[in-house]
Amino acid sequence: EHVLECGKSGCWTLDPRTAQWRWVVYWCRSHLCSECAGRKSRRHGFRIRHQMGDRPTHHLILTIRRSHGPLRPALDSLFRGFKELRRAAEWKRQVVGGVRFLHVAFDGERQQWGPHFDCLIETRSLSIEWLRSRWEKVTDGSTELALLMFNDDHHRHATAYYAAKYPFITLGPDQLGEYYAAAKGRRAAQAFGAWYGVLKLTPRSRPTRLIPPPPN
Repeated sequence: EHVLECGKSGCWTLDPRTAQWRWVVYWCRSHLCSECAGRKSRRHGFRIRHQMGDRPTHHLILTIRRSHGPLRPALDSLFRGFKELRRAAEWKRQVVGGVRFLHVAFDGERQQWGPHFDCLIETRSLSIEWLRSRWEKVTDGSTELALLMFNDDHHRHATAYYAAKYPFITLGPDQLGEYYAAAKGRRAAQAFGAWYGVLKLTPRSRPTRLIPPPPN
């Protein structure tokens, strides 16, 4: 019910920083609310584009082999594989930092889950051959990945917002329950390396002082 009411009501608050009244809309912040997830994704995209700047950033897509099984084991393999990939000496030498986002697709015709990470990584030199070989090893056979360069500033801007899209954007009502159960407790977005602590992906805090509307 709170998801259905999201964005339809609010309250007057007194901002302690500016001592000004403002009307604050109520957002449910549910993990399954597309409105809240969309707002968060846009904030993430803006912050990521600022962090990218003119740094040598690449778009890395890491995919787990599709299967007819449940989603949870596939997510386990994806998260575990990425953790092992970042532990490799070659990765530590070549990748300064970055951010990764979970996205989950579902092929209704084949009844297959397809989770993957969209990553933006700061690196000047990282071998696609090494990446593919290492990813296959740490995921027990998955070889689907892509390492993409940016053509121009517009491409960089568009990719920052594309990567930050919320993870269940393509799922239908029938898949959301399994997605929520399998993804619970996992970070859908995570900065790493030198970007960790610099790129802020935490939600903004709620106003803490709620008082009646100001007099006319």
